[in-house]
Amino acid sequence: MMSRWLTGCVLLVLVAFGRAQDEPGTTPAKKASKAEQAFKALLEEMNGKLKTTRARDARREVFDGYTEKFLAHARENATDPSAVTALVVVLELNSSGDSEARKTALEKLKKDYANDPLIRPALRPLALMGEDEGCTALVKQVLADGPDRRTQAEAARALVFVLDREVRRAAKIRANPKHRQDWEKARGEAWVRKLLAGSDSKRRQLKEYEHLLKTKYKDLVQDVTIGARAPATVSEDLEGKKVQLSDLKGKVVVLDFWATWCGPCKVMIPHSRKLVRSMKDRPFALVSVSVDEEKEAVTKFLDKTSMPWTHWWTGKGGPVADLWDAYSYPTIYVIDHKGVIRHKETGFDREDSTLEELVEKLVKAAEGDSKKTE
Repeated sequence: MMSRWLTGCVLLVLVAFGRAQDEPGTTPAKKASKAEQAFKALLEEMNGKLKTTRARDARREVFDGYTEKFLAHARENATDPSAVTALVVVLELNSSGDSEARKTALEKLKKDYANDPLIRPALRPLALMGEDEGCTALVKQVLADGPDRRTQAEAARALVFVLDREVRRAAKIRANPKHRQDWEKARGEAWVRKLLAGSDSKRRQLKEYEHLLKTKYKDLVQDVTIGARAPATVSEDLEGKKVQLSDLKGKVVVLDFWATWCGPCKVMIPHSRKLVRSMKDRPFALVSVSVDEEKEAVTKFLDKTSMPWTHWWTGKGGPVADLWDAYSYPTIYVIDHKGVIRHKETGFDREDSTLEELVEKLVKAAEGDSKKTE
């Protein structure tokens, strides 16, 4: 469980790193630096050992050993973006307790990177460590006093991402007794009570940060909140041809950001097939946008798995995923036939999904408007 969670968090920071290299005004990284290659090799080496290590104490030994290696990497490559990534991994490897290594990593992030654009890829993983007040405080510090407006905007986006997730989670727990039971079993009753008790405060904070993004940073961050107009979106299909969201004007669109290595994305596939069949010959389109690093991974997957709908590819750290703030997968948006964002969800719970009902309602509205204009 721990290794899967760790790998997911590291993937998140690596995706963010990829996006940071392609920001306006920067030169896209054509090849990973030697330091980044060394970091990835270190990560793969550690994950290889974890795959063959099942005993808790033995896994803890692996974590402790690689904690020192990642700290050393950060010290030896202080000006390389992978140094920040390595420090985030140290925080993850020592997520429980109050170890010296964790204190060292957090202090180094604060001292050396809080006022450096290199902190950008770490902001979202840090925000996700919301139960650690030090990590949250660092993200808020960057928002207030970061090195530039873009870095500050990324800090705000990171806080919105996490607060939105927590607010949605609390709402689901309140609405579904089974969800509450599952979370109480996984995290304990006290954790659930704390989550629910703080949900109103988090909702207020969420609105504040969303307002900040829509006002102070509106020139840097696209508004993709519910009720906003869907932004102009240009991508490419699996044949490399240019495609754009406007090509689907007049249709209800489900925009699904996914990857072939994503477990919940695969669970969603049969439900997507059912939805597509039910919407045949109606004003509807499902567009799956792959964030796989290589396009070939998608084409090979589709050779073996039936997914008979529209496919785009943006790649790891791609601009389309960044535009839509899709950092976890699947991330699903529903856009009505007038081009307004009507729904967003992250992850997929087959027992709790209301996607089919919402799409049916929106498609009927589209059909009704179409008849009025005939």
